[in-house]
Amino acid sequence: MSSAIAEAPTMTSEQASRYLRSKTEDIGPLIDFAHGLIDARYKNVYFPRKEEFLMDWWFDRAEIGMKNGDYWKIFKTIWTSLDTDSQRQIYHRHKFLDTIKSTLGWIASEVAANDDPHKEILAILSSVFNAVECVEQANIWLRCTTEVMMSIVIDYLKIVSVIPDAAMESWYRLIFIIYENALYGVSNFKKISQSFSSRGLLASFTVLKAVDSQTKLHEKLSNILRDLVFSPSVIKDNENQPFKNLCDALSQIPGIKQDGVFLGHVLSLGLSKFGKTKQQALMPKMCEEFLNFAPQTAQYILCQAKDHDITISSEMLTKALLMRQPIDWNLATMVLDVDADAVFPLVEGLLDDQLRNSDKSPEIVCFVCHIAEAYTKIRNLPRFINIWRKTLAGGVPETSVLASEELVRAVATQISGNWTIHQLHSIFMEIIPRDEDDLIEGDLLPLIAITIGASLLQDPLPDSLLLKAQRLYSLLDSEPLQGNYLMWRLKYLILSMHKTIVKSVIKSLYTEASDIASAVKSLVNPDKRVKDRRISYFKFQMLFRLAEFRSWTGFSPVAQWLLDIMDRKSYSSWDQDIAHIGKENLSTALAHCIVNRWLVLVE
Repeated sequence: MSSAIAEAPTMTSEQASRYLRSKTEDIGPLIDFAHGLIDARYKNVYFPRKEEFLMDWWFDRAEIGMKNGDYWKIFKTIWTSLDTDSQRQIYHRHKFLDTIKSTLGWIASEVAANDDPHKEILAILSSVFNAVECVEQANIWLRCTTEVMMSIVIDYLKIVSVIPDAAMESWYRLIFIIYENALYGVSNFKKISQSFSSRGLLASFTVLKAVDSQTKLHEKLSNILRDLVFSPSVIKDNENQPFKNLCDALSQIPGIKQDGVFLGHVLSLGLSKFGKTKQQALMPKMCEEFLNFAPQTAQYILCQAKDHDITISSEMLTKALLMRQPIDWNLATMVLDVDADAVFPLVEGLLDDQLRNSDKSPEIVCFVCHIAEAYTKIRNLPRFINIWRKTLAGGVPETSVLASEELVRAVATQISGNWTIHQLHSIFMEIIPRDEDDLIEGDLLPLIAITIGASLLQDPLPDSLLLKAQRLYSLLDSEPLQGNYLMWRLKYLILSMHKTIVKSVIKSLYTEASDIASAVKSLVNPDKRVKDRRISYFKFQMLFRLAEFRSWTGFSPVAQWLLDIMDRKSYSSWDQDIAHIGKENLSTALAHCIVNRWLVLVE
């Protein structure tokens, strides 16, 4: 038809308009004809005020034309041919943003139904936003009803959730202008919030999770979620399940329950919103809802709760901790910091079931050290000692954290200055074997060492405790303990308790002195096993304790050997782990070994 028009001698405006309004002609030729009119390609068509007519025609054919990229391209051509007054009149005469809404709705349905959206869709989308930009540049207020605005925003987010390339700043800038203009002067957000919560959450969270957190889109979308999803009026209407829509939408996103950073961000949006309203009581409920929803991300949730000074019930914290199997020890440490009461009832089970055979990973060591600190804060460290003793008495592997030097040092630190002599005495009397017992369980040695070490800080010591320690010293020579380096450490600590103990065993100790002196010189033997090196180290300490009470010829060579070592070896740092003693840090380790016995060396 368009070619026939071009060949016709003349055509009136009535004929041209009748053709453009044809219901039988395809939209393609009609668009081509409209182009010919606007760029004066058809010289034989007389059509005064054709610009306004074509703009009206464009709106009239929107239902069919919106699916055609050329239809959107011609908008800019027609629009820019109008003067400013005509642009404003036509904009107010037609519902431009309704057309945008319908088009985005169609595109959203197309991309949802097509796993691999055609490039034509992106091309049409580009032309749509070019049209919106043309209107905006004409200084026309892009205002529509909140219902239309909500559809535009949600459908755009649905498109972006499928086609990430649609998240162009020049496009979403226009979307947020429409959003903000529609809300101008609106005081009741209830219906808007309900609409968004029921229709837009999944797309919003999908986009928010996918885009860079530093982009404007992430910032703007976060603000929308804060304002609409966590609207107090909407939450109030769903008091039984205030966050059901939220969790239902999140649950549809693959892998979301493991993404603590993202869930922590979503949680922070709600907490910041509720913190400024009368709905502060909802903050703990929301944290607990998130803990139920994604226990794997409990650390991030607890961080948010801590930042917002929110108290979560001990029951919920306990549940969150136990829901993670195997136990997340970083989370357990965090729960201890937030609310130790949630962990105290679990300690006995954790030590017996979880920690007995555990390794000495940094996370586990940190947790057990925090337990000791937590019990100290409530002045009930003996309770932890008692639980620990029972677990050790049942037998633990040598590699277990419960038998580690790290835990021994941590508990010793908590004991220092925190126990009375009465408390020490009661614990000491409980953990040291009774008179009818002939053997000491090797696993109890770390605990005994701690208690004896703490007793050294007390003065005077009860006679009953000294007698018990003296008997303990004799029991340490039992065959099962000979290969345990802690046996030698205990001997040294017992000798340090009081001079009467040294005097009572000095004869037997003196006969051992030569063998001990030979042992200490093997400290840096590269063939020595770690266990042997530890034994040598504590034997070395015993030599200095012995030298305080009796002069013996075997000590001078040892002292001279020590001076030679300290003179020729470097002072590399030592982490106080005997297993790490080597040639480079030997002098540092030995200096640490005799730091409290230095006068003996000088003499």
